[in-house]
Amino acid sequence: MIRGKRVLLRTMREKDLDDYLRLTSEIANRGPHFPLFLHSEVSLRNRYNENGFWSDGSGTLLVFDAEETRILGQVNFFKTVAYWHGYELGYILFGPEDRGKGYITEAVRLVSKYLFDAKPILRLTIQCEPGNAGSRKVAEKCGYKLEGIARSVFESYGQVTDIEVWSLTKADIYSDASYAGD
Repeated sequence: MIRGKRVLLRTMREKDLDDYLRLTSEIANRGPHFPLFLHSEVSLRNRYNENGFWSDGSGTLLVFDAEETRILGQVNFFKTVAYWHGYELGYILFGPEDRGKGYITEAVRLVSKYLFDAKPILRLTIQCEPGNAGSRKVAEKCGYKLEGIARSVFESYGQVTDIEVWSLTKADIYSDASYAGD
């Protein structure tokens, strides 16, 4: 487990699956920037039984409140470019009532530090739609730097969408005094 001041991060447990399925099935809570796909209970349980949503190249950490009484969201890491020594992070806060309170910012900071300490990587990226002000704010507050815009990446709600590419390098994190206390 990774403990922060306001959040606790940990891998998925079997007892979390029912709540996780309910939370990830609430399309209305996803906001306009999160993919619309749904997982069936069978596919979710099969994926969990395969590796618990954790492997050398990818993983899902649930974001709980500090007392571990409620799942607030999740942070994922995964390999995107085979020859890059790094991962992309994805994240979601499930309840609209929890937005703007810094939970995901703290979770991303904790996961970023953990991955640089635990994995042989040089960089992390966050990719978000230019209109996703919340995700942009998370990236900025966590020390990620805007590298540029990838044009025409996918279609979302019938619109061709660009993506901002944000990065944090190993050198960045170890020269950033704000990460020293994490």
